[in-house]
Amino acid sequence: MKEFLNSIGINIGLTIAGFLGSLLLLPKQRNWKMQLVSVFSGSLCATYLAPVLIGFLNINAPNIQYGLAFLVGFSGVKIAEVLEAKLLKTLNATPSQADSAEHTPD
Repeated sequence: MKEFLNSIGINIGLTIAGFLGSLLLLPKQRNWKMQLVSVFSGSLCATYLAPVLIGFLNINAPNIQYGLAFLVGFSGVKIAEVLEAKLLKTLNATPSQADSAEHTPD
């Protein structure tokens, strides 16, 4: 089972940490549907975004990795929105725009 989960990109330790982090927001949700969405999205964000952040930040200590996954699960969709905005900003900036921004007179 562990091999299958790893093959689809799921680190069970990071997923559990993200799931537990997402549980902290349950009291803020108004109904059970929003609670379910919050837990599911927080867990998914931790499962697939925490490894990206871990690699980007070059974090090798397992305890820090789980802590980061917990925070990603807690922050859930908000982290995904921030990363999406930064990625789109980077993709939309063409080299000619970057060059003209550098050469604008003051």
